[in-house]
Amino acid sequence: MAERDDLEQQAFQHAQHGIKADCDHDWPRSVEHWHAAAMIADAGLRNEPFHHWVMAGYAQALCQMGEWQHAIGRALPAHAWHLEQQQPLTALTLARAHLELEGMEAALPYLRDAYRLGGEDILSRHWFAANQLVRIRQVLAL
Repeated sequence: MAERDDLEQQAFQHAQHGIKADCDHDWPRSVEHWHAAAMIADAGLRNEPFHHWVMAGYAQALCQMGEWQHAIGRALPAHAWHLEQQQPLTALTLARAHLELEGMEAALPYLRDAYRLGGEDILSRHWFAANQLVRIRQVLAL
């Protein structure tokens, strides 16, 4: 138990630095810290709620860097847990990455999840470009 707590604390410290870097719009540094948190979580905290939280944060940071495929790979395994928790982060991340890589049809299930969890307001935040938002609203009939 103590080892697990130590790992969680180490990962959490990296995640906090990643969040701060994200707030500062320092995407490379954010990814660096989230990557460190993810490596720690992968090593000893798999399938725990904290692991899913870290993967979602890491995936979101990867999106900020345009690392779409890598973001999908990190967000997808955590998505079911986030849906159970009524949290839209992985839905937004997956929608954004799929929209960039494959277009609206691939993004649509995740856009619906995000809308269901956070309403129209959640789609308006910094996640999508203005031209994408127009199309998203049309497709979701908002």
